[in-house]
Parts: sequence; C-alpha cells; structure tokens
Amino acid sequence: MKKYVSSLYIILLVVSRFVVANEAEEVRIFEKYNFEDADYKIVGFLGQSHSSHIGIGEFVIDDINSLTSIRDKWKLGERTVSKACGYSYILHIIQGRKVLEKLRLNFENGCSYVDTKSGSYFFDQEIFLRSKKYMHSIAPEKHKLESLDIARAFIHQMERNSEIVSIRPVNWMEYDGQFRVQIECKKHNYDKQRIGACVSGIESQLRKKTSLGLFEIAPSGTSKDKIIVTIKGSQELVGFFEGDSIIFKWQDYVPEVVVYKKTAHK
Repeated sequence: MKKYVSSLYIILLVVSRFVVANEAEEVRIFEKYNFEDADYKIVGFLGQSHSSHIGIGEFVIDDINSLTSIRDKWKLGERTVSKACGYSYILHIIQGRKVLEKLRLNFENGCSYVDTKSGSYFFDQEIFLRSKKYMHSIAPEKHKLESLDIARAFIHQMERNSEIVSIRPVNWMEYDGQFRVQIECKKHNYDKQRIGACVSGIESQLRKKTSLGLFEIAPSGTSKDKIIVTIKGSQELVGFFEGDSIIFKWQDYVPEVVVYKKTAHK
C-alpha cells in the first residue's frame, strides 16, 4: 500500500510540474498591452484572399471590454518558422494614432501561425473566428488630392477626426518619390552584413550633401558584385547617380489618402 501511495505521489508531482511549466510558458499575443488605459485599438486589414475573411472583412476592436477579453483568450502555441504562405490578416495595434506593432496572421493550410516582433508562433484560426463578436466592420474612403503638400495637410486634419479609425500608411509624408539604382558591392556573396555595409557606404556619401534633405535607402535585389537599392526622398537625389546605373526612373508619389471609418453594422 505504501509503495502504491508513493508511486501515486510521484506521478502527481510530475504531472503538476508539467502543468506549471506549461502555464509558465504560455504566451498571449497582447499580454504586454495595458488596454485598460484606453485609446487602444486593434485594426485588422485584409491580406491574401482567404475563407477567414467571409463575414468579417476589415475590422476594428476598440472598446476596453473586448480588448481585455481577447488579450486573455488569444494564446500562442509553440514557436515555429515563417513559411512561403501569404498573410491572411495584418493587425495593427494602435494607441492614439501611433502604430505600436504589426502582427501578421497566416491561416493557410499547414501555415497556422502569427508573425510577431519576437518571432513566429502557432496560432489557431478558431481562436480568431470565435472573436468575431468583438469586431466592428470598417470601410475605406479614398481621397485624391491636388498635391503632396495638400495631402499631407489633409492627413493631419484626419488625425484629429474622431470618426477616423485608421489611415493607410503612405510613403510621402517625408518623401516626394522614389527611384532604383544598381551600385557596386564587390564580393558580397549574398551576405546580409556585406550588403548592409555597401548600402551604408552610399548613404554616408549622400548625407555629406547637406542640401538633400530627408531620404531613405533600402536594398531591393542583388546580382554578382552589384546590388539594387530603392531610394526615397527628393528628386534632387537622382542627379548624384550616373544614368546607366538608374534601373527604375524617378516616380512621383501619388497624393492619395485612404481613411477607414466604422460601418453602420458590426
């Protein structure tokens, strides 16, 4: 009898430690956000076409009770790796008008996961679908303006409009347009650090030209001993590159603004 009780005790001890360990490792997507402070919202934008869009579409969750409920219910599974699957939804966690984080949900067969700042985790689509009752439908409104300066002023105006749930991000709040060039980057061997060093070198050269204002350079492709970079900024930047190195000519950004409002129904 003592032997039986001892064995049972050991089994219970192992099980309890297993449960405690799993509870300790349990991760919730929104656990770091204090939604009780108000002015938070989660906005869901459509990604690639998927059955999860049916009956939901693009949405916002913005009342405190709903936000705290999903914070408790949206639990992540084990770590995984991103796969070659399109994202079904892109979620923006917003406080005020600031996007704090973007989460990418993937519900394709064999690809049920969420990409976060800290990595990719399994995420059950059913958890998402059961939260439909918390989601309020939103619809886009497109506004075409006469110039970038007018469009920028319009965005500032929309940011003060309480009816606006979200504003689609644009490239032209600081930049007028973009172009692409091919630059030398010898022996890069497709190494990210080496490519990054080449990009930094071009950026450093341009920053010495104090009249160029704000600009941004990002790698966009590679070939043997060369890389392709996209440059955003003012058209004046084009003059610092030889004609044959420019593979995509200067393109002005279109002064178009898309804002999202709640629809009349959930």
